[in-house]
Amino acid sequence: MQLYFIRHAQSANNLLHDQTGTWANMTDDPELTDTGVKQALLLAAHVAETRDLEPRQRWDPFNARAFNLTHLYASPMIRAAHTASIVGQAIGLSPVLWEDLHECGGLYLDGANGEKIGQPGKNRAWFEERFPTLTVPATIGDEGWWNHRPVETGDERLARAARVWQALIERHGNTDDHVALVSHGDFFVRFMTVVLEIGLREHLWMGMQNTAIARIDYAERGDLLALLYTCRVAHLPLDMIT
Repeated sequence: MQLYFIRHAQSANNLLHDQTGTWANMTDDPELTDTGVKQALLLAAHVAETRDLEPRQRWDPFNARAFNLTHLYASPMIRAAHTASIVGQAIGLSPVLWEDLHECGGLYLDGANGEKIGQPGKNRAWFEERFPTLTVPATIGDEGWWNHRPVETGDERLARAARVWQALIERHGNTDDHVALVSHGDFFVRFMTVVLEIGLREHLWMGMQNTAIARIDYAERGDLLALLYTCRVAHLPLDMIT
């Protein structure tokens, strides 16, 4: 399995934080900004590109020739679903929404007394109307996918990351599948601590700019786990990196 973890394009919350330096007045499920849509289009063109280079070795560790994605999964948060839909259209794949790819914490707003209030999230009808090329799983019905659940705890975040990694191994581990996950920056940290089997420190952070790509090659039968690159944004001009 070649696994690509891709962070979503710039959201309205990302822009607001860049402008104010705080997370105050954030929305629970922000849309992409105009810059974010441009980033997603550049990402899609990059992932779709194939280059006719002189044949050398079969292994292409830095995707000099192509990505050749065979599977595309996305968080059901709007910013990730929109990013994935743009990529999917460029490469002819229908992105599959995967609830476990959501950002850490889930969907919530800060209440008047500082409590975090769970929000509903978008439902099946909304996704089918807004992003008709997405594949919406049966688990997302008429109720919003988050369904007002409480904020996810730290232990739950790590458990979810482990669940995603195990599911990927079971579905794709000993295959030649090229799998992309369109997800989130904070969840990337949890996911990588599980994949690399390292301890999660209180202030651990792994840089992942908007639409950045990380690549992991895995093959259980060959005892292979290789982190080829992370936070790759070669598809973006300098003034588009956020």
